[in-house]
Amino acid sequence: MPNRNELNLTAAQAQFVLGDLLARRRVSAAEVRSSLSGLTREIETLEERLDALRGAARTASRSAGRPAASVAPSDGAPAKKKRRRQRLSPQRLAALRLQGHYLALMRQTPATKRAAFRAIRQAKGTQAAITALRKAQK
Repeated sequence: MPNRNELNLTAAQAQFVLGDLLARRRVSAAEVRSSLSGLTREIETLEERLDALRGAARTASRSAGRPAASVAPSDGAPAKKKRRRQRLSPQRLAALRLQGHYLALMRQTPATKRAAFRAIRQAKGTQAAITALRKAQK
């Protein structure tokens, strides 16, 4: 059974209603501040509960013989350092692109013919295999 005192308002609607009530002096600024202090208390309660759950998760994963999940504490400190992605040299980047083209063409080739193109790649290189694959598809 729905609660008669419960409203489903958007943030914009709630802001309008609050401004209107303050302007018509139906609610005081002190009442608004009191209500907001309740919000702060609610956030603190939720953070304490999250900390307790994180501790329980660490304890449970240790007892199960697994490494603890990387959960950031609520104080904002990171759980572990992120690894920076290594920069690729232009030559390595070009080789990876060429490999991507080769693999894309191989996916479109019937399985019965793939061995021949693998042999071309081994003998003459990736670019020669790509050229042969493109010719075979035409």
